[in-house]
Order: sequence, then structure tokens, then C-alpha cells
Amino acid sequence: MNLREIGEFGFIEELKKIYQYNNFDIIKGIGDDCAVFINEKNTAVLLTTDMLVENVHFEISTLSPKELGFKSLSVNLSDIAAMGGIPKNVLVSLAIPEKIDYEFLKDFYYGMDELINEYNMNLIGGDTNFSRSDLIINIVMTGEVEKDEVIYRNGAKINDKIFVTGYLGDSSLGLDVCLRKLKLDKYNENYFRNVHIKPKAQIKEGSVIAKSKLANSMIDISDGLASDLMHICCQSGVGAVIFENQIPYSEFMKNVFNQKNINPLDYALYGGEDFCLLFTVSPENKKKLCEIFQSHVNTNLFEIGEVIQGNRIELVDKSGDRKVLSKSGYRHF
Repeated sequence: MNLREIGEFGFIEELKKIYQYNNFDIIKGIGDDCAVFINEKNTAVLLTTDMLVENVHFEISTLSPKELGFKSLSVNLSDIAAMGGIPKNVLVSLAIPEKIDYEFLKDFYYGMDELINEYNMNLIGGDTNFSRSDLIINIVMTGEVEKDEVIYRNGAKINDKIFVTGYLGDSSLGLDVCLRKLKLDKYNENYFRNVHIKPKAQIKEGSVIAKSKLANSMIDISDGLASDLMHICCQSGVGAVIFENQIPYSEFMKNVFNQKNINPLDYALYGGEDFCLLFTVSPENKKKLCEIFQSHVNTNLFEIGEVIQGNRIELVDKSGDRKVLSKSGYRHF
């Protein structure tokens, strides 16, 4: 069996069967946005890692070294946000091809510094090595959260309402702009490119949701709404229905799909890298959580669906018809 047949998450499920934990300090291992363990202060420590490979996850021709540094770190920050945590420490490992010079690396770290300083993190180490062809970036990050505030993927309950914390589809449309697959006027092009190149991890939003202790499950949208909602459903043993007319789009997206006659739904469902948060909350608690979120973050939450019995995700389209969604989003294999 090749990796395309089993897929990234099928491979992860096989690893989960093999590796069990012999340390009672470990609360969560393989299968969530972060591993979680308890430290000597009885606080939950979050640990996450992400690898970015040139010509798989990024193309050097489409962004500056500083932008690449910023985005590389923001991807990891989003995993910390998805568990309700605050980032603390970061390690950066690079496999560097000959074409990358010192000035490139210096600007790359300047890009990361913007976020390291914003969140008062510590760069505490890493590794460097030689690559024969492509630049490879691997980042490890730690965070902290009170142990009774951690939000996992596997807590969704039937009748929960499904919310997102931001607009969907802008980043994947921005990728098409960067790759010159879609030509826009300069104003719109700059907006979509910036959303894709400089994603904003929702650390504050995740922390507010976690501290409320009202959400039952949460994940960040990195691979697309359909794929990431399926992660919650699979790990919670539930299904979901989402409503097309409730999916939130930015005014920029609305303007572009009117001008270009494109379908924003595919960007929202399958595009990925929006890095907003997707969470579920009981009907009884949704109003209170929305009020808490509004008072602390001063932005709205968007209700897009509900958790149902079953093992599939259904979409109710604008005409009221239902169809089962595929879980395909970004695929590593």
C-alpha cells in the first residue's frame, strides 16, 4: 500500500494503534492540534510541530524571506490557538540548499521576530542542515493553558451548534492570486495576497473561548472547512450539517465572486489556510459564549451548522437540497 492510498490521517491512525503512553503526565498524544502534558505547576503544556517544504507548501518566488518567516511561525501559533493556549517557546530547524544565502536567512528570522516579539516568546534552539535541493522548515512550539481549559477535537456532542471565528475562503483565493491563476485589480489582489501570505493566528480568540469553558470541541481551519470539520466528527463519533447560506465571506470575496463569476463555496470548503477557529457549543451555551466573545474580542462569531448523528458531513445548499460532502481538503500524500 502506498501513502496516497492510506493518506496522511490513515497513517496517523496506524501510529496511534502502535504507540501507547506509559507516562500519566501525558493527557493527549497523537491525533490533535497539539500534544498535551502536565508540568510541575499542574499546568497543561502544549507541544506542536509543523514542517514546511519548498514547492510543496510554498514557492520562494511568490513571497519574500520575511513573509516566509512570518507565515512559518504563524502556522504553529494557530495550533496553539486551537487548544486555547498561549505560546511560550519555539525551536526552528532548517535544511538549507545552496541557493539560500545569509541575507535570505537573516530576513527570514526578521519575519519570525515580528511574532516572537508580539507574543513574548523565546527562541530557544533548533537545528540546521544541508539540503540538496529545496528549503525545508520545521518548527516546534510550546504553549500553556490551564488544564481544565484545554479544548480538544473529540468533544463534539449531538445538537451542538457549529461556529467559526472568521471569514472562509480568502486565503485559498489568495493562493490562486499568488500563483497567477486568478488576475484581479491591484486593490483586491493586495488584500487576498496579504491574507494568504500573512495569516493571523487567533491566539486571543482561542484563549477567550477556552477560558469560557463553554465550547465542547475546537480545531483551526488549516486544510479546509470540510476536512477539518471531519476531524472533529471522526474523533467525536458524530456527523454534521452545514448551511451554505450561513458560511461567512468577506466583502472582498463577495465583490470578487460577483465580478469574476467564481464559486466561493469551493474555496471555503476545500481551500484551507484560513486559520480561523472552528468549534462546537451546546445550544444552551451558545448565546453566553457569543456574548463573552463579543465583549473580549469585539468581533462576531458565525454559526454555520450543527452536530448530528451519523458519520458524515452534509451541506444544505441555497435551494434547501442536501448533499454529502467529501472530506477532501489539502492532502499531504
